[in-house]
Amino acid sequence: MAAAKKVLALDYGAGSMRSIEGNFDGGRLECRELLRRGNELVHVKGNLFWDIGTMHRFAVESIGCAENIDSVGIDTWGADFGMLDGNGRLLFLPRTYRDPQVQEFAEEVFSTISEYELFESNGTIIEDICPLVHLCYWKKYAPDWFNKTRTIQLMANLICYLLTGEATFDNTLASPSGMYSLARDDWNMEIMERLGLPDILPQTAERNDILGMTGVPEGGGKIPVMRICGHDTSSALMAVPACHAGKALYVSTGSWVMTGCFLQEPVITREAFEAGLSNENGFDGEINFLRYSNGLFIVQECAREWKTEGWEMDYGFLERGAKEARYGGYIDPDSPEFTRPGGMQEKILAYMERTGQPKPDGRAQIYAAILNGIANTAARTVKDIVRILNDREFDCIYVLGGGANSAYLCNEIKRKTGLRLYAGPVEATAIGNICTQLIRQKELLNRSEAASLLRGSTKILEF
Repeated sequence: MAAAKKVLALDYGAGSMRSIEGNFDGGRLECRELLRRGNELVHVKGNLFWDIGTMHRFAVESIGCAENIDSVGIDTWGADFGMLDGNGRLLFLPRTYRDPQVQEFAEEVFSTISEYELFESNGTIIEDICPLVHLCYWKKYAPDWFNKTRTIQLMANLICYLLTGEATFDNTLASPSGMYSLARDDWNMEIMERLGLPDILPQTAERNDILGMTGVPEGGGKIPVMRICGHDTSSALMAVPACHAGKALYVSTGSWVMTGCFLQEPVITREAFEAGLSNENGFDGEINFLRYSNGLFIVQECAREWKTEGWEMDYGFLERGAKEARYGGYIDPDSPEFTRPGGMQEKILAYMERTGQPKPDGRAQIYAAILNGIANTAARTVKDIVRILNDREFDCIYVLGGGANSAYLCNEIKRKTGLRLYAGPVEATAIGNICTQLIRQKELLNRSEAASLLRGSTKILEF
C-alpha cells in the first residue's frame, strides 16, 4: 500500500469558492470540505470586477485550516486574467467576463478576424467572454493600464502568483483563451499581431509538476503548488469515473454546463464549428470535445432574487414541485438575456410569453423551466456529437457537479438522450483537482486508475 497522502484543492467558481482536503490512504479517497464562501463581484463605475484580494485571502485561510497537507492545487473558470506591470505588481482588479461592456466588444474583434478563422486557429469556439476579447477591450478603452502591462496571468495562475510569487502557464486555461494554437500547444502570436496586441503572454516552456512553493500561515513551512488542470472544466472531467472513458459522454454542471466527450485528436471542421463544439486541452494531451451552454447561473440568480423576497433557497421543495407539476415549459439558457445578471425571473416570464409557452406558476415551475432548457441543450449537443463522430459508440452519460444533485435534471437528460445515466461526483472539480495532484505525486498512475479509485470512494447514482 502507498504512503498516505493529504492534498488540498482550492476550487474557485464564478458563484462560490471551496477548499476541499483529500486524504488518500493508498486504496480509498476521503474528502473533507474546509471552507465555502460566495464569490462576489465588485461594481466600479458600472463595470464588474473580481475581488481578487478576497480570493487570495480565502486561499491563505484554507491552507491555514488544512492539516499537514502535502500539496495544493488551484482551479478556476477559464475566462479572465490579471495584468502585471514590469515590477510584478497587479495593475487592477480582474475584469469579469459577465461585464456587459466587454461582451459587446466581441463584434469589433470578429470584424478583424472571423469567428471561423479563430476556430480553425484555436480549435475552440471563441465568444465574447474570452480573454482575447478582454485584452482588445483594455487596449482600446483603458490604454493607460494596458500599456503598463508586461504579462498577464489567467485566473488560477494569478492566485498561484499571489501565493508563490511565480508567474506560471497552464495549457488548459490557455486553450479557450482565443490566443492559443492547439496544434502547436503554444500561444498564437500571429493572431496577437493581427489584432495589434503585444507579447504579454506568460512563458510556456516550463511544464514542471511543481509551480512554486507557498508558505503556511504562522511559520509552518512551505507547501508545493502542483500543476493540475487549472481550468475548472478540465479539472471536473478528471473526476469522470468511467471504466472506458472513450465510450462515455458527460454533462459537467455549474454556472456553465459543458456537454461532451474525450478525444485523442481534435476535430476542427466546419460541421463541429456550426454545432458550437470546441476542442480544449484536457489532462496531459487529452482533448475535451464539448459545447458550453449557460447553466445553473440562472438558478443562482433566481435564488438571489428569492432571498430578497424573503424566501430562502429550498432545493428539496423545488425538486418535488418540479416533478409533481409536470410543467413542460422551457427556456433557451443561451438566449443573451439569461447570460447577464439581474431580473432573472422577469426575463424568464418574458421569454415564455414571447415564445408562446404557458406561464410558469410559482418558483418550482420557474425552476423546472430552467432545468428543462438545460436538459434540451445537453441532449441536442449529444445528438450533434454522435452525428459528427459517426464511428464512435457511446454507452452512458455522466452528470457531474451541482446538477448531479438534481434527480429532476438527471431524469430529463436521461429521457431526452436515451442513454444510461450516472450522477456524481457532485464536487467533481475539486475531486478532479485532488486526483490530478495524486497523479503528479506518482500515487496514482493515470486517469484510469483515478476513475477506479473514485468508483470505490465517491457516491455515484444510476438513473
